Amino acid sequence: MTKLTELAGAVTGGALLSAALMHAPLASADPELSSDEEQFISDLHNSGLVNEAGPKSAIQSGWAICEDLSNGSSRQHEAIQLAQESASTPSNPGDTDLTLSAAERFVSIAMTDLCPQS
Repeated sequence: MTKLTELAGAVTGGALLSAALMHAPLASADPELSSDEEQFISDLHNSGLVNEAGPKSAIQSGWAICEDLSNGSSRQHEAIQLAQESASTPSNPGDTDLTLSAAERFVSIAMTDLCPQS
């Protein structure tokens, strides 16, 4: 599943941000992205959320959330599911635990930028 990292802490945040930006460049460098998708990636970065797998993975997750919402899922359910799926497990040791608050921000940004009709 999507590997999301929440950038936190003044000391480690800068180092994490630098490393994350090297692995997940801003979407504006990708001509295949729509303006909504570019805004989504920008807003994720601005809120301190970085997808370690890159912007396209974050966009896929955002569109999946939009689809789930259009099929009747709740905003809260999507955030809980995202937080649970980001948890480190023995089968996914590289995953980073995402707080419920960070997952809620991700869902909110997806709703605003990718599916404002939800």
